[in-house]
Amino acid sequence: MVDLAGSDQESETSSLREKAEKQLSAQATTANNLSHEKLLHELQVHQIELEMQNETLRQAQLALEESRDRYLDLYEFAPVGYLTLGDTGMIIEANLAAAALLGIERQRLIHRPFTSFLSLEDRDHWYLFSLGMLKQPGSQSSEWALQRSDDGPLYVQMNCISHQGHPAVIHIALIDITKRRQAEQALVEQEAKYRAIIETSRDGIWVLDRNGRLLVVNDAYARRSGYSHEELLSMRVSDLDVSESEEDARVHMDKIRREGGDLFVTRHRAKDGTIWPVEVNAAYSDAGEGCHFGFLRDISERKQAEAEMHALDAEMDQLTRFQVAKQTVSALAHELNQPLNAVTTYADAALRLLRRGNPQPDRLKHALESSSQQAHRAGEVVRELLHFLTQGDIKTEPLYLNNLIRRALDRVNTESQYAFSTDLQFEPDLPRVKANQLQIEKVLSNLIKNGVEAMHASPRSANLSIQVRTCSDPGMAQVTVRDTGPGIDPQMLNHVFDPFFTTKARGIGMGLAISRSMVEAHGGQLWVESEAGSGASFHFTLPFAS
Repeated sequence: MVDLAGSDQESETSSLREKAEKQLSAQATTANNLSHEKLLHELQVHQIELEMQNETLRQAQLALEESRDRYLDLYEFAPVGYLTLGDTGMIIEANLAAAALLGIERQRLIHRPFTSFLSLEDRDHWYLFSLGMLKQPGSQSSEWALQRSDDGPLYVQMNCISHQGHPAVIHIALIDITKRRQAEQALVEQEAKYRAIIETSRDGIWVLDRNGRLLVVNDAYARRSGYSHEELLSMRVSDLDVSESEEDARVHMDKIRREGGDLFVTRHRAKDGTIWPVEVNAAYSDAGEGCHFGFLRDISERKQAEAEMHALDAEMDQLTRFQVAKQTVSALAHELNQPLNAVTTYADAALRLLRRGNPQPDRLKHALESSSQQAHRAGEVVRELLHFLTQGDIKTEPLYLNNLIRRALDRVNTESQYAFSTDLQFEPDLPRVKANQLQIEKVLSNLIKNGVEAMHASPRSANLSIQVRTCSDPGMAQVTVRDTGPGIDPQMLNHVFDPFFTTKARGIGMGLAISRSMVEAHGGQLWVESEAGSGASFHFTLPFAS
């Protein structure tokens, strides 16, 4: 660049000389007509012009040197690595950033083949790439993995520009993208792990958008439902869940979004129309635009086993109750047989005496008095037997009623063969009650089971829903268990607590009678309210612990 400036200066000087000689020649022809002073003036003017031109040239040279220095500073200290390769692939220029990226001193980098930083499998690719760059000058950008001896692979984006000349060269700008590539690789590996977890899971897995549309579904759910992935990804949760309408599903998803998750049991419909029970563990994440995650477990076998166990327990319970009733009746018959026979004998004797006109008043009186005595004896036998069956104090303790209700609901959910939803309306900070835990849980289980079975037996009940509410009365806590079943016929309403009264095909009619006895033994009351077609509400009270 300095030589070029010198050449331009010589050319300009030659031109000035030619102009000066021409001017001098012109002046020579007219010298006789000019005075000595004028000639001197002209020489001075030309000298000043020459000095001005020399100053302009000097300023241009200074600007050129400053520009070159700035370029060298930018080149040397740029955060981007720069290399220049000759037509043989040797590195002929490199800045400090390139040396730092490649992990080698710059003086050792010069005259080193660029292919020494490439893996064996990439060298053929680079040869074709660089050959094309030299044949057709231009710019190209691509990503490469370079080998470093100290820190492992270096991933770079190379922006290449080639120039034809003697010799031809390739200028390369190296941008370190190692962290980006590592992050991308880690993301790919993480996604692969998540995909492996999703696809190898025996349970179904969903990902839903905020509107309930399926975004991701795994093979396990596709196999169980009978739908293809393509079909499922065009559906909403309400298309598969038969327990919730589209509006119900929206409300439920809003609840999960607010609370962060939910665990519940519902029913899904397969492609062939079969309905199967599903336990859903749902969660929500607000990452991105927000999505719902669902882990769905087919509990058909569990429900079947529970139903069989429930049926067996019910059968054994019925058998046990039958045996107890049988033994009770046998004991009553044994204890009542003698006094009742005596009552019958004395009554028959009295009737014979009366038929004969009562010739022996004393004997008639004796027969009637003896009959009355034996009748009282029979009553006493019954009272003693009942006292024996109910003897012993009830062991009570201060208990939180809301917790008792939750445990009873968990028990019924586990044992029931019918899925149902619950609406809990608990009074907060309800004082503890004085109760026997097992007996009150039994009362609650009886009332909840009766409600679920009544709703299931009703052909108009699409959704089984139990409402349990607690409240505080003066000195007492009140519990209400309400179902959405058909209600109780008014003619039967006054008999539901009678022993051996039942509307069930296999019941013996002692559940509500025993429940009322248990509540009353605690010092509370149990009653029912119902209107036909509007469900039934059972209420009971328990005293607060002092």
